[in-house]
Amino acid sequence: MKDLINKVIENYKFISVIGKGGMGIVYKAYDIKLDRFVAIKILGSHITGKPKHIKRFKREARNQAQLTHNNIVTVYGFIEHEDILGIVMEFIDAPSVDKLIYNYKKLHINDAILIIKQVLAGIGYAHSKGYVHRDIKPSNILVNNEGLAKVMDFGISKSLFDKDVTKIGAKIGTVFYMSPEQVRGENVNHLSDIYSIGCTLYEMIMGEPPFYYESEFDVMDAHLKKEIPKVFGKLQAVPKEVDDVLSKAMQKNPDLRYQTCEEFYKDIVGFEKNLANFQSDIFIHKNPNPKKKKILSIVGFSILIISVIAVSFFAYKAVDKLIKNREYEGLKQYSIDKLFENNKEVSLSIGRPFSLTSGTEASINSIKMLNGQEGYFVADSGIIKSTNDGGKSWRTVNFIKSTNLRDAWFTKSGRAILIGDSSNIFYSEDFLKTFKRIKVYENYNLFKVKFITPQEGFILGSDGCLLHSVNGGADWEQIAVDTKSTLFDIAFCNEKIGYIVGWNGILLRTNDGGETWNTLPNLTTKYLKSIAFYNSQNGVIVGGGGKVFLTFNSGTTWENYSLNKSKALQIVKYINKSTVIAAGTRGTIIFSKDGGKNWVNLPSNTFMKLNDIEVTDNKSIFIVGERGTILKLTE
Repeated sequence: MKDLINKVIENYKFISVIGKGGMGIVYKAYDIKLDRFVAIKILGSHITGKPKHIKRFKREARNQAQLTHNNIVTVYGFIEHEDILGIVMEFIDAPSVDKLIYNYKKLHINDAILIIKQVLAGIGYAHSKGYVHRDIKPSNILVNNEGLAKVMDFGISKSLFDKDVTKIGAKIGTVFYMSPEQVRGENVNHLSDIYSIGCTLYEMIMGEPPFYYESEFDVMDAHLKKEIPKVFGKLQAVPKEVDDVLSKAMQKNPDLRYQTCEEFYKDIVGFEKNLANFQSDIFIHKNPNPKKKKILSIVGFSILIISVIAVSFFAYKAVDKLIKNREYEGLKQYSIDKLFENNKEVSLSIGRPFSLTSGTEASINSIKMLNGQEGYFVADSGIIKSTNDGGKSWRTVNFIKSTNLRDAWFTKSGRAILIGDSSNIFYSEDFLKTFKRIKVYENYNLFKVKFITPQEGFILGSDGCLLHSVNGGADWEQIAVDTKSTLFDIAFCNEKIGYIVGWNGILLRTNDGGETWNTLPNLTTKYLKSIAFYNSQNGVIVGGGGKVFLTFNSGTTWENYSLNKSKALQIVKYINKSTVIAAGTRGTIIFSKDGGKNWVNLPSNTFMKLNDIEVTDNKSIFIVGERGTILKLTE
């Protein structure tokens, strides 16, 4: 796409980039004629040659231009200049609800009600005009400092009068907020929006979607089969009526939901009144007897002073004993700052992770560092960025595809292999300056690319996909395996013996360097996401439900050291023989100093799912994840 910053098209001067997505880029621009700022959504040049995308883009402009409401982002017009297509919209200098949830963990119930009432008003108006949004979620709702909420992104909206917009069988929407009929790929109506609004209200109140599971399959299955979790009793000052409202909005059968946004709005107003009464009851107290209060205060203060003296005395005795007996030395192993000190193999100590600015809100799925300073990450929507200053700054690499990139492999000589959804494999020999797409004739989602030698590598994906290259990734051939399960990761403990892990605890083994693979008994019914070997004997596997399995004999047997955690682990790496680090959902970072037998949590200050870990030559550790998350742990 052309660099439009500081360019003038028609009467619009492009100022900066607001955001990027699969369909294109949203710019902040200045309307020279009307003296106002606007937002302009430009269709990506990599898809302007595809008529169906242009049709969808123009339909978005046409649909949203029909909607004039205080709670819907206004469309001003449409620009078409040479090969540039764009929608001119109202510029809203405000955060989205998902960013508010991220910053504050959850919203106050009163704020959630204020926002959802406006969403219902705006979407109810759209329904009255014959339009269904089909992708209502927190990231599509903006809220300014005055509390005004506006719904945006009608990119997959549908007119009820358009009969050929979406064929049955296409899943439209975002999985956490999909209605059951969307999950089934059925044609949807306004009742699907009501379900999504219910999901959004739940997330604002609780800080996470109603069905927040480890895989998209589990989330979709929950939309179809499971009742929403109860809110009442989990939060203070929230009456039980909240569950009644959420339950009706999110009924599996559309006919049992609120039939209109107005009906939903009416119950929200009633709930709001009950909430005010409920909160008033909580905070009404009787005036205490002043004389009794004074006596109790004196007694309480005296007890506090005595307690402080007693605790101080016992603390002094305990510390004195530790120092005299030098027992404190044994506690140093649990200090974050001493994590890798005094190790015979490598001298490394790390502090708490700190956040780096990635410049994207997309999910970063893989990071690879060529050395301590240079590296790349790949993300959803075809986003690739590079750094040459150890992650302090990241520059966008031009890439012609909008596919979600899941993993990448880079060499110091400039060779790169990128993989993603829909069997997309891209090969480069010049540090990503040019690309070649490698054809795969089946449609797989690809998750992992890994090379065991400079020339020999493997790619793993859905439906038992296993690809093999012996010429550095320039060509790939498929290897038959006895499973249709999704394969997530691969590791070899020597030249001949290797293992693959995947869905439903599947474990495959090769004894001939990867030419043939045998299925071993499942270690668990949870998925296994990542496997690593430190040497020919010691290996570790992690996965869903905090599963951890260790081997000390080249995988002949695997011992269960699973954690009592509901958080799913996504990636594991050895730092040295005894030190292992893993990361997963909800910002989980754990490390072990004894090869994986015992684990300690490392605070990450994020609730995002963490997808990949990279250890650099200078022993810095990078961890990447959702919403553009990059964490760095350094010496």
